[in-house]
Amino acid sequence: MADIEKAFLQIELHKQDRDVARFFWTENLNDYDPKNLQVYPLTRVLFGLTSSPFILAATIRHHLKKYKDKFPDTVKIVGSSLYVDDFISGQEIVDKALQTSLESIEIFKEAGMSLKKWHTNSKKLERFWIENKVPVEEFNCLSDEEVVLLKLNNIIFRKKNILTFGIMLKSYEQLQTGLVTPNSFKSAMITNRLFSMDLSKHSVIRQCHTAGITVLDLDPAEDRFLLSGSKNGDLAIHDVLNNSGHPWYTAEIICRIRRNTEYAHRFCITSAQWYPFDTGLFITSSMDHKLKIWDTNILRPADTISMTHKISALHMSNLPSEHTLIAVAMEHPHVVLVDPRTGARCHELRAHCIGVSAVRWSPFAEHLLATGGRDNKIFFWDIRSANGYLRSLDQHNGEAVGNKKDMITAHNGRISSLKFTDNGLYMVSHGADNRIRLWDVALCKNTLVNYGSIQSIYANFQVSLDLCCDSSLPALFVPCNNSINVYDLFTGCRIRTLVGHFNLVTSCVFRSTTHELYSSGNDMNILLWTPDGEKELEAEREMCSPEHQRVTDNAESSFDTDNWSD
Repeated sequence: MADIEKAFLQIELHKQDRDVARFFWTENLNDYDPKNLQVYPLTRVLFGLTSSPFILAATIRHHLKKYKDKFPDTVKIVGSSLYVDDFISGQEIVDKALQTSLESIEIFKEAGMSLKKWHTNSKKLERFWIENKVPVEEFNCLSDEEVVLLKLNNIIFRKKNILTFGIMLKSYEQLQTGLVTPNSFKSAMITNRLFSMDLSKHSVIRQCHTAGITVLDLDPAEDRFLLSGSKNGDLAIHDVLNNSGHPWYTAEIICRIRRNTEYAHRFCITSAQWYPFDTGLFITSSMDHKLKIWDTNILRPADTISMTHKISALHMSNLPSEHTLIAVAMEHPHVVLVDPRTGARCHELRAHCIGVSAVRWSPFAEHLLATGGRDNKIFFWDIRSANGYLRSLDQHNGEAVGNKKDMITAHNGRISSLKFTDNGLYMVSHGADNRIRLWDVALCKNTLVNYGSIQSIYANFQVSLDLCCDSSLPALFVPCNNSINVYDLFTGCRIRTLVGHFNLVTSCVFRSTTHELYSSGNDMNILLWTPDGEKELEAEREMCSPEHQRVTDNAESSFDTDNWSD
């Protein structure tokens, strides 16, 4: 690696172009008289202008043509290894690397440019540089055994690759120069990975359900155990942690609760959630009117709470707070709050006209609860207040003609799902009117982001949405018929459409530690969507290579040979 010293200042502007770049000078900042201002035209290319990198690149390319016959290999390497004023390349042999560096120094010297700050991971090459008086800068790099070879010309520049590669280079340059923080760089990299997300071709989730899967939940404590429930009442837990050392693996079933067991649910699972702070507990609800609190270690209910109506949804707060209440939505106008420590129903929230279909605790305010019903309404509640709900959300923000209190609705159909952003400032709602709305929680206003028409999956069940809030473009994952649509949360633009299921998609869960997505459907499958498709293909090519095959054969032959003496 090397840097062209003062690269932009080595390029002189033509006299007729010097009026384009000028600056003003005055001896007295308090005197704004134009007569006292002195105008100085710039004679060199100014660093920081939008056009400057192009001028530098064009100048270098023109200069390299002069040495195409004298140093053909070096000209080819330099032409494909320059990024603005940085020269980044590599060779497999030290002698070739020395030759490339010396010839490139000679080429740029003829243009009045000096290559400085040379870095290498080879101590041998560094000694050669010092002997040849190459300006070397001390740099903590890799050992001699770990050779880094970077060839930008081997990248296949498809339309998608150009976009993601450009985002990566721009973000890395801004991180180096201090223009962005490490967190911003991380967000840009996550965005890059979301753009390349696709169905995993080698990693699978072991199939275990014999009916359509209705719910998924990934434990927030370890981000490892995937809980799923199906239409026939079966429950299963998969371990999705990949300890194999290579990109492909099979997530095995570590436990399963069948419908025909004594303590299982009898009908369709409507909700399932891990206890937020420990994998030793999870809760489920079903159409059999029962809410069960499970002990994971013995796979039996620690408590079973019977309700008067079918349970549509439930949710427990992810915040460590004084209460650990479970909000329960039923085919009944009242929302019930259950204390899991006693199994008692301690609160009832009354405002909906007919059955409640969705509930969600705020991840920021521990006492704030959102509920959505079949009456097309969404209410915000402060559970400490005895005065009823805080606000009723209005899709028209109070501007509808003939607006009355009993006519305020959030959707034109029942509420299918509610989901807060991680900071609790916004909430997403999905309705049976095939619409998604983004709400400003503080103002209780519809942000009017247009996501287009989205087909409802079920008429009677909750639709499971999920969010990725760590990327620079916060992403919303929405099941839509047999596919999953990925949207930019704040603009409504569709980023991707993930196609892989053979039947209706019912649920999706985003895994933030690996930036992977898990989805379930009526086809009884749980699919894994990963941004590491290129790594999988690279590993597959490596596995199929003759060299790897020889290593495998040698390992197998040594394994079959006994070490017993005659």
